[in-house]
Amino acid sequence: MRRSSALTFLLVAVLATAATTVYNWPQLRIALAARYMSRDQPKLWKTPVPLPDVSISPTPHKKISYLGYEIELPWDDVTLEKDFPDTNAHVVFSGSGNSVTLSAGDLVEQLIAARKRKDAPRQNPALQTMQYSYDFRREILEMTPAKISPFMSREDASRDFSLLFMKMLSPDVDAEIYELQTPYFRGFQFEGPRTRPFTVVDDLYAPDGMLELRFFQRGPGLAPVLTQPEINRVLQSIHKVPTPSPAPTRESRP
Repeated sequence: MRRSSALTFLLVAVLATAATTVYNWPQLRIALAARYMSRDQPKLWKTPVPLPDVSISPTPHKKISYLGYEIELPWDDVTLEKDFPDTNAHVVFSGSGNSVTLSAGDLVEQLIAARKRKDAPRQNPALQTMQYSYDFRREILEMTPAKISPFMSREDASRDFSLLFMKMLSPDVDAEIYELQTPYFRGFQFEGPRTRPFTVVDDLYAPDGMLELRFFQRGPGLAPVLTQPEINRVLQSIHKVPTPSPAPTRESRP
């Protein structure tokens, strides 16, 4: 009986010590929370990998202009172009049923809004001063629960947990994540056409702005397949169109 009581007392003491340690060790609590958050979120373990196919289709197609950019479409049979001013988006439909949506930006507004939600982790001061850019997006996409350690500083643990939380809120990271680069942009592609997904998303970043392209294609047998070389040709074609300056006006004499 005495031995049983001693073991019970020892177990209670160990549990109490562990609870006290966890409570007074915020980095450990953050690391455990990150692992708990990822238990049913496999996308939190995905990180960007190089785009496996960087070949470019030799077939030229129709070009359009949007927000100061010239873009080559992956088809010629355009049946409808429509602007959506509320979302700053432009949609182009082809006769085959495939389409592409162009927008100035990506999930910036959604992520910023999510960081202000009541259930979001407390905002880290270091994140408040960062501009949403290619480097910041890369930090988000490369963050995994394994990178949050109880032995890092409290500030770093809090910051990394905020990045991981924003990654969890990003809907596109459920797909494979690829890195890409063009003469004008660096960015990421979510999903590849090899498996013929419904949507392929390309987020592009330049020093003077961002552009998102969403390619939509119908199911097998319903429309021509959109290939990676065709997507690569679209991405490589995007460039700024110089805005003509207004002609100088001659001042009228009194």
